[in-house]
Amino acid sequence: MAGKYEDYSTTQEILYHESRFFEKAEDLAEYVEANTGEDQTIFGDSSTAGIVALLSGRRLAADFADTNTMRFRSKITSVDETIKKVEADDLALVLVSAGYRRTRGGKSVLRYGRFASMPEFRRWLDEKYEEAYRVRDRTKGMFILLKRKSD
Repeated sequence: MAGKYEDYSTTQEILYHESRFFEKAEDLAEYVEANTGEDQTIFGDSSTAGIVALLSGRRLAADFADTNTMRFRSKITSVDETIKKVEADDLALVLVSAGYRRTRGGKSVLRYGRFASMPEFRRWLDEKYEEAYRVRDRTKGMFILLKRKSD
């Protein structure tokens, strides 16, 4: 018999559920908590940034939780406006999924996934951010926390 669908009614239940499938969430959250101020925010991949924000006691920048690429590709949400909003909210770190891909010449290069793979976001991240911390999760893959480049 199939199990019935149940809503998770408490933050604790949500955190428990997500942590079972995202083993490195606590490692990322510990880094965020140790390397940001209480009023600073994070932004990033919608499948992981929310749980990392909750675990670290930080907010999502501009309360922007849904970075699904379809909202940007459909032009429902402007990438440029999103960047302006999140940067205006004391943005400290950006969480991106990533992986290595082979070029036609056989060279292995790091590529960002999901929202960060979109050219507008990629340009913004490449121009203003650099790697701060990296983890590899057994089920979800590689994630990188990016910090603002030093001027």
